[in-house]
Amino acid sequence: DLGIDKPFRRLGIAKKLMQKAYAFGKLNKVKYFFLSSGSKNNVAHTLFKKEGFVPLNIVFVKNNI
Repeated sequence: DLGIDKPFRRLGIAKKLMQKAYAFGKLNKVKYFFLSSGSKNNVAHTLFKKEGFVPLNIVFVKNNI
């Protein structure tokens, strides 16, 4: 998991980290990048879409306690 602490959000750090990941992926012949976030994290979803990611599926979870 990777995230940006609140005081450092909206400074372009996530985008820079993603660019580093793309460069690493290109060097290592990575075919796909998968991202996940909370269903209501619209700020992250906007960034993902700007970076060319498209929604793939919806995941459901149930706590069994």
